[in-house]
Amino acid sequence: MQETNINLKEAAKKALEIEIENIRNALEDSDLAKYNPHVRLGKEISSDMFLSVGQLSMKGVLWYTIKCKLVVTGYKVGAVKFKGKGFGFDIGIFTSEIVGSFIVDPDTMKEDCYFALAAVDFAEGIVTFAIFRKKFGELCGVFAGLTEGLEIGVVAGKGKITTIGF
Repeated sequence: MQETNINLKEAAKKALEIEIENIRNALEDSDLAKYNPHVRLGKEISSDMFLSVGQLSMKGVLWYTIKCKLVVTGYKVGAVKFKGKGFGFDIGIFTSEIVGSFIVDPDTMKEDCYFALAAVDFAEGIVTFAIFRKKFGELCGVFAGLTEGLEIGVVAGKGKITTIGF
């Protein structure tokens, strides 16, 4: 299990690096650029800022539900619950241990948020999950994990975050 956790942390770190690169390469007048000046201006972003581990589950056939619980460490310690549902390209069910980082204080996100999730799983697979403050605008966190189940899905939508203990 130790080796798996290290690989998950590296996968989550790589996913965060890709998102940061996409933001830094976005056109100046794009929403992505406008909502992420903290990333574009070269501010140092560490994948250990609000390191998070937890469980993510998704199920559905076109209508999906997502549930995620994370323990957050780093500058602050607490827990985050995420729920989302909607229509999208999704067929199946999976559960995943995920690892990643928030790059903003999760306790400042007591509001609706947006997310993007991609999962491919035939007995075993992988999932990536990103959370944004505005509709695909301000990046707040990126997570990755290995999945168990049967799933193929690429969905994006609106969700709700609840924080505990910050």
